[in-house]
Amino acid sequence: MCSVCFKDFLSKQKLKEEVVKPPQEPPLPAPAISEAPVPESSDDRSGSPVKRARPLRCAVCHKRLGLMGFTCRCGEQFCQTHRYPEEHQCAFDRKAAERSKLKDENPVVLSDKVERV
Repeated sequence: MCSVCFKDFLSKQKLKEEVVKPPQEPPLPAPAISEAPVPESSDDRSGSPVKRARPLRCAVCHKRLGLMGFTCRCGEQFCQTHRYPEEHQCAFDRKAAERSKLKDENPVVLSDKVERV
């Protein structure tokens, strides 16, 4: 085929594909991802100030934790000195939590009574 004939052939093919092609469904929306607000550049000093994340601190002595923060079951963060429940007067009831855990994991199994003849 010459170049003119080939172009005509391609245009006919495109018309056939458009006729045969089923209508496309709209794409599903992407799940919403909550992102932290992007801080504005330091050159722009108009408007509201940029809020920085506060460093993690021990709930008892307010020492900066950095990478070595310990999270207790009561939900607080503590330093290495105050990580034990006795050191920070923990209000979490460990006995009740363990009892409920055992109760959930080990259900009572009862067998049927055997009838005696």
